[in-house]
Amino acid sequence: MAKLLTCEWDSNSVRLLATHVQGNNLAIDKMVEVAISKEPDPESALSPLESALATAAQSAGIRGQTDVVFVLRRAQTEMRLLTLPNIPADELPDTVRFQVAQEFNTADDGPIDFVVLGETNDNRIFVSVATVSPEMLADVIATTNMAELTSSSVVLSSFSIAHFLHSQNPTPQHRLIVDLLDGEIELTVAHNGMAQFARSVKLPESGVTTQRVLSEVRRTMASYSNQPTPGNIELATIVGTSTFHQELQDQLSLHLKIDIELYDPLDDCIVTSLENDETTAPEEPAQFTALIGAAFQIQIGQTSQLDFVNPRKPPAPASAIRQNSKYIIGGFVLLVLAAFLLIRPIVTTQSNIAELQTSLEDKTSIDKANKTLTDRLQQVRSFENSRVNWLDELVLVSNKFPPARQAMVDRFTAKTSTSNRSTEIRGQILLDVHLLNDDSLRMLETNLLTPAYTITGNGFRSDPENVAYPWTVVEHIRLISPPLQNKNDKNKSKADGESPTVNQKSEKDQSNSKPLQTTNAPVQTKVKEL
Repeated sequence: MAKLLTCEWDSNSVRLLATHVQGNNLAIDKMVEVAISKEPDPESALSPLESALATAAQSAGIRGQTDVVFVLRRAQTEMRLLTLPNIPADELPDTVRFQVAQEFNTADDGPIDFVVLGETNDNRIFVSVATVSPEMLADVIATTNMAELTSSSVVLSSFSIAHFLHSQNPTPQHRLIVDLLDGEIELTVAHNGMAQFARSVKLPESGVTTQRVLSEVRRTMASYSNQPTPGNIELATIVGTSTFHQELQDQLSLHLKIDIELYDPLDDCIVTSLENDETTAPEEPAQFTALIGAAFQIQIGQTSQLDFVNPRKPPAPASAIRQNSKYIIGGFVLLVLAAFLLIRPIVTTQSNIAELQTSLEDKTSIDKANKTLTDRLQQVRSFENSRVNWLDELVLVSNKFPPARQAMVDRFTAKTSTSNRSTEIRGQILLDVHLLNDDSLRMLETNLLTPAYTITGNGFRSDPENVAYPWTVVEHIRLISPPLQNKNDKNKSKADGESPTVNQKSEKDQSNSKPLQTTNAPVQTKVKEL
């Protein structure tokens, strides 16, 4: 009976799970949680984290060097959803690494793993990509080694929980998983057992409240609705069955128009022994769901979708022996051909015609292959040209924005265009702004209007509730490349003394539009990624 260890830690405690397979079910042998001391032990060479992990391993009955599967939380990694051309599988690792270097904040020399989620209608693919900093991975491996444990795999909790819930309670719906952890909330959107979107929200020192969780659930649903993956969230699963989890279920059911359910992971496991002393007993067994999911997936013989110790890599290059063998065979063929030409110096006309026909067929196949490569290169170039560096765009808009006494941004929304249409619109920006007066509006539109932008406003409307900024407008900025006017049109406009215009809604449309709700909350900024 082979045992499997899964482990994770946060800033407060270390959690260790010992399991084995019993029939078709996962049997839990030990579930250990050890608090991390805030002060180092002067009599020990181990750090507080290493000491807590060693204590947990000892409480689980581990003796000697043992393999362990380490589970990283969403907050410890960087995870994004990319849309890529539908290229061969052996080319994906290099393509993904190139995109990570362009768009991720984590150092590009860290481990990168990915999983293909599906295809779009325009023959592109969704790829969920995650990476972890080299320092984080090195710290995990070094800490486990100090506790006489070997990190055989380092997986992501979002995928482990999504796979486990789908295997126990399968559903075709898009499921939102709410996992309440110590000091943070992890929210994962899963479909068919695959994590498609994940957020981690740090909780204040005052603790978690049902209203705070409700707000974060709403933000997650809004963020996922703007992702390129098809489908809407129809089911929310709250991991845990405590009194607070039940209150949270009632609160979500009252305010959300989706199904809300509670889930206890121990209901789908065989618990053989949870006899721990008071120092290692878990306060909330539901927080072990990610460890249970990782153990279940490996124990049934499946590999984790993401593994930072064993990430997906491009095919290994041919060995030197194989390359030398090709040269030897090629040289031998050349010698045979030379001997043949010496023996048969006279070639008949019929042989020449046959050779010409063969050459013509080869040329056709080569032309076809070249066309395929050209089309593929064009797809990659088109994808790269459509990418928007939102940090640069944010700096540009900020530099051109009117002074704070004249304008205030209520909401900034940015969206990258994923379409291949010929309009050349690379992205769109929505600015929900409160203004001091109409001069502020003219300054805003004049400053922001550049050859790379087109601006459309929804109309200049008053907001009596806002005394400091009594006027409001929503500006729709489209990023175009190249500019819509060609060079001749631009020169003609300059010669005639014409100035670009900004589209505004008519007074009739303004009167029919609903006034925007103002708020003193911090500006909400959304960037929708590929």
